[in-house]
Amino acid sequence: MSECDDMEFYQELSKMIQDTALDMYSSLTGVLSDQINSTATNKGKESVGLLLDGLSFMLDANTNKGTEEMEITTNHTHVNTTKVSKVKKSGKKILTLVDSIADAALAIAQPAAEPIVFVTSNMNIAVMKKSPANTLGQNLANSRSSSRKKTTGQFLLPSDSHFSGVLNSLQGDISLQMMLMDKNPYVWDQSSHDVTTPVVSLKMKTSDKKVVTVTDLQEPIEIQISNQAVTETTLFTLEIPLKFVNNTFRVDAIKISMLRMSTNLKEGHSIVMSVRSQQLDFQFQILHKPQGDQTKLNFTSGTLLNEGNNFTFISTSVSSDGLYYTYISPVLHSSSDVSFTKYDLTNNYITICESGIECEENTKLHVNLTVESYSVACLYWNEEKEAWKNDGCQVSKQTTREVIDCRCTHLTSFSGSFLVLPNFVDPFADAALFLSFFDNPIVVFTVIVVWFLFLSGVFWARKADKRDEAQAGIVILSDANPNHSYQYLMCVVTGWWAGAETTAKVSCYVSGDKGHSTKHCLSDSVVGKGCFKAGWEDWFMFTSSHHLGDLDSITIWHDNSGTSPSWFLTRVLVQDLRTNKVYSFIFGEWVGVERGSVKVTIPCVKPEDFNTYKNQEFLLKSSRDIRDGHLWLSILSKPCQSHFTRVQRLSCCLSLLLCAMLTSIMFHGVPTDDPDDQVQVTSITLSLADIVIGIECGLIMFPINLIIVKLFLRTSLKPKKQRSSRRKYQFNDSFQKIDIVEKSIKRG
Repeated sequence: MSECDDMEFYQELSKMIQDTALDMYSSLTGVLSDQINSTATNKGKESVGLLLDGLSFMLDANTNKGTEEMEITTNHTHVNTTKVSKVKKSGKKILTLVDSIADAALAIAQPAAEPIVFVTSNMNIAVMKKSPANTLGQNLANSRSSSRKKTTGQFLLPSDSHFSGVLNSLQGDISLQMMLMDKNPYVWDQSSHDVTTPVVSLKMKTSDKKVVTVTDLQEPIEIQISNQAVTETTLFTLEIPLKFVNNTFRVDAIKISMLRMSTNLKEGHSIVMSVRSQQLDFQFQILHKPQGDQTKLNFTSGTLLNEGNNFTFISTSVSSDGLYYTYISPVLHSSSDVSFTKYDLTNNYITICESGIECEENTKLHVNLTVESYSVACLYWNEEKEAWKNDGCQVSKQTTREVIDCRCTHLTSFSGSFLVLPNFVDPFADAALFLSFFDNPIVVFTVIVVWFLFLSGVFWARKADKRDEAQAGIVILSDANPNHSYQYLMCVVTGWWAGAETTAKVSCYVSGDKGHSTKHCLSDSVVGKGCFKAGWEDWFMFTSSHHLGDLDSITIWHDNSGTSPSWFLTRVLVQDLRTNKVYSFIFGEWVGVERGSVKVTIPCVKPEDFNTYKNQEFLLKSSRDIRDGHLWLSILSKPCQSHFTRVQRLSCCLSLLLCAMLTSIMFHGVPTDDPDDQVQVTSITLSLADIVIGIECGLIMFPINLIIVKLFLRTSLKPKKQRSSRRKYQFNDSFQKIDIVEKSIKRG
């Protein structure tokens, strides 16, 4: 049964069944404690293992349930005290039973023998007995492996006189109980959100099973906890200006640049920074201070690291939440003096350009730094306050991204907090990088090209929008008579591909069961703008002195004039404005001499016959959606009737592109080359990290731009002064009805 199945099964159990199961385990634990002895070692181990397996399953399910409830609490800022208290009660009871079973297992443990280790699906428990003398300075380790990772926990006990005095005050052997848990079982407090690593605990008990209290040690206990987090690596460049003084190139220390990084840290966290210089043998000095600290940047009070061009800096734990700054400045290594020299702001020059470094007059020395940063905290479970705290614990200098090394002055349950710090984007500070154009021209040039293309596109798009405004109205035919009692609105749809438009003059008449209209020359009524272009919908209004009845056909032709007379006619739609009835005339063929005829008669499609034209309907709907719905393509092909202008569409494209560039910067440097994370498909190598980063970029980028697009789509047109108020009629996508909107039109 998988973990998900286990969780679903457990959640379906009623509260009564859960309590009954715990009562049963409690009874079995009592029986085991009474009957287990050192003579039945194998049977005792088997019994302990079976009980721990069951309790491990219940503890894991309770932890998952509590974690889910705390996530809901975080998202909705409302604590369901009833559910949380149930999780707390069950968790405490399960952990108490686990502790009792571990005590029972000590009955089969032999003094000075190897630890007895019990392995379950989500935790390891090791029990052992040692004399006080053998306990001093002991290295107690526990590890568990799965198909994807290896989890380890380790305690290095002190050997000083203070700890020795604590142990020597006890009588008999000391019982040690060490636990390593994949998940944090103490999930009923908000501080559990900070716990990101496995949990390790060590209890020391006397022969009568009383817990030995270990606090305020002079020499701390070293605790190591494995960590599986992925960190980010960022490339920075420090610029060091040079001056030619007395035939020697020197550094102008007053103008020296330094790297400043800002990070939001929680109370008890330390910042860890691994810095590597890619060119020269540098030493670095670090200064860490909170925001608002107005003292001068006195690097003599900072940390000087002597590991050449590769070092790791770990700050002390911060005392409060807030924004903290970390300053990094290089110290140059002189070949004539093997020692490292700090920058002294009272001395303007420090000689470099030795050790074979080539310098040129008026040049600048650029130091490329690879910085890996993350936040770490050492936490322990405070039984009295029932919360994860960090007092008495300090992150040690041996901490790496694989192992968190803590030094604590007491014993309890321990874990760690490991947070990958995102790349900090400072728009004001980063803007200064544009001043170093010739040092980093590619990025700057790319941004300039993007904005140049955008501004050029805006100039073209605005002209196209004005052309669309002129073409979007309805043309009232020149032979229309305002005294006629019957008006008809007609839409002529031209195919959407190259060569579909016509240069010829188009005419038509409409026939109904009560007569036909007069012949109308559509092209002659269009003044000052084109018509029948590829993909266009041309709107006309004509009148009739008598009612034509139900329309049954339309006859349409052209005079075959111009350089490209052949015309692809998709369809014609006509609405009787008195009855509001719409008639569809679907054609989808060429009208031209070389195509057969310049004159065609198209019958009206009855509603029951629309299924015959499914393919044409699908193609027309698809082309409309692509022309108007595709953000990038619609800049060139949008219908002139759409009020989502080309300039607005182009602005949305710019926003989408810049957001994509920003998200790429945010995730730049995240490792994606872990061999365990690679999947080979033929010649293509896929990485889970690449996929996850792509999804995260999409989740950041697309909602923002979708909102921007929707805001443009929902904006109404700016009202204009009307020369004459008439109605414009526009077909919707289904062509089954026509929506009526007010619009200013001009008589053709």
